[in-house]
Amino acid sequence: MRKASVDCIDRSSPGTICNPIRKNVGSADTLARQHCQLRTGLVVRPSCKTLSQRNPNAMAAPCRTKQKNGLLGPSLMILVTVGTQKSFDRLIRLVDSWASYKTLPPIYAQIGNGGDYIPSMFPYHPFLPKSRLEELTQQATLIISHAGMGSILTARQHRKPILVVPRREDLNEHRNNHQCDTARSLEDTPGLYVCWNDKDFDNIAESALYAPRDLFNHQYSTQLGTLINKLKNWANAT
Repeated sequence: MRKASVDCIDRSSPGTICNPIRKNVGSADTLARQHCQLRTGLVVRPSCKTLSQRNPNAMAAPCRTKQKNGLLGPSLMILVTVGTQKSFDRLIRLVDSWASYKTLPPIYAQIGNGGDYIPSMFPYHPFLPKSRLEELTQQATLIISHAGMGSILTARQHRKPILVVPRREDLNEHRNNHQCDTARSLEDTPGLYVCWNDKDFDNIAESALYAPRDLFNHQYSTQLGTLINKLKNWANAT
């Protein structure tokens, strides 16, 4: 009885399959084909990882590295701050929920004292020294904050995009609605994002996080001056 031919890998020409009986057909080398031809297991490893010792049957599997929606580079960072007067549970809960299902850059949070909600997805401090807060602000890719004028001005001075969630009087988050008034008067400012509805937070936050980095390069000084004048006029009118 004639024996069936057995294909093997041609070690002298990687990437092709040869047959000891017939001529090399030069067909493309695939993982499934090698497994079929060798009748044995194959060692599969990520292409970005080296083997501790040579294995003639080793194959490289493609590395899956996501850029925008997956693992992010170490240069990206999110700073969350609620100001120095009181806690802001609603804001911290929104960020914690967003981080629970998205792969995000490191998040550092200043959450104030007296709050009932404790985040589980990122480190936090009730308060941060001024020097440390300044350092984190300089490093931040995005600042997420209440709509306090101090936070907004700091973000603009450091040329950082800021997403603000205004405190609301009807939710007992502040003694009045002046943060809503501030956000409403400034929401057309480039680089300033306002979340009016909690259900929209995740989409707005992602847009702000991936905003163009040259956002403040165009006529920045004029925009900053206009913002400061708006804030001064608003403060004088209240």
